[in-house]
Amino acid sequence: MVIPMQPRQTPHVEALFLDFPGWSDHTTIFMQLAQWLRLMITAGELRDGDRLPSARDLATQLAINPMTVSEALRTLKDDSLVYAKRGQGMYVADGANEKCKAEEMALMSERDIPQLIARLSRIGYRNDPAVKALQNLKSKLSSLPV
Repeated sequence: MVIPMQPRQTPHVEALFLDFPGWSDHTTIFMQLAQWLRLMITAGELRDGDRLPSARDLATQLAINPMTVSEALRTLKDDSLVYAKRGQGMYVADGANEKCKAEEMALMSERDIPQLIARLSRIGYRNDPAVKALQNLKSKLSSLPV
């Protein structure tokens, strides 16, 4: 007898935002929320097939306008990271975790590591073994399939 696998419960809004750093004035709130949810997908806190908390629940918990939450969710939907089931809510798309990880690795390789290498070089660590290790890491990340 095969027992059907039960879907995971919708993650509690409070649990998703335990480590939330708060809002920044440097970018729009909906982009910050979209980025945070993307990070939760990347980290596996939200998994493929998970139902997201409702826009109303997220808005209430975060004390922001529900339209702001809807815009963040629309951004994730446009990036094919979530999808809507009519009358049931938003769900994390299949493959979203892997897609987010690949994007994060590319961002580290293309932006973050080169910036760190440049900063270290400016303060005199151009030939340091740590810089060489970062250059090797950048090469490895660049060669990974996206």
